[in-house]
Amino acid sequence: FMTLDAKRMAVTTQGESVVRIYNLTATTPALVGAFPALGTALARDLPPAVALREDGRQLATSDGEGLVLLIDIDTRRTLLEPKTRGYGVFELAFSPDQKSLICAERDWSTRSYITSWDLGSGQKTISLPFDAYSPFGVLGPDGVSVLGFGDDDFATLWHVGSPERSAHLLKHAGPVKGGCFSPEGLRVLTYSGDHTLRIWSVESGEPFTELL
Repeated sequence: FMTLDAKRMAVTTQGESVVRIYNLTATTPALVGAFPALGTALARDLPPAVALREDGRQLATSDGEGLVLLIDIDTRRTLLEPKTRGYGVFELAFSPDQKSLICAERDWSTRSYITSWDLGSGQKTISLPFDAYSPFGVLGPDGVSVLGFGDDDFATLWHVGSPERSAHLLKHAGPVKGGCFSPEGLRVLTYSGDHTLRIWSVESGEPFTELL
């Protein structure tokens, strides 16, 4: 993970329980500090779930018991310990405005959730259930559009705060492997194990095009 100004980078590797933060402003990268990468009990063969804030000052990491830590990198102080549903955290990310922390998690059943906490108050602001064994999520640049996906042959697109608008199912012929929003937030791209990319309208949930 690297900050937008390319001044700091977070590095973690498979099988390790440490996140290393490097300062990239010097000719040779300098180690700022090493922090515990709490990892996830469900995916010990994968790198742990971590996120680095764009200004390089905060690090988020998680464990397999439902604990998420938000750490001030310079002071090493824990700023926030939001509680998850306790089964496994697959992904952490900061929102585009850097004011929220986004988490893709599972509970002890087969249910997955996209959860968000406000970094100022620590309060949970989003809790969206969906079906995916290995959940991942992306928050749109408008702060209210949310994309969730996992091992199923569809992604789910929500419009948070608009209960009159139903969620859109963005369907593929194979498992959805990833997705992202366009910079202006009007389109979303998904890619799948069926070897296709699709671009969708965020407003209608209808596909614009399909690329092989």
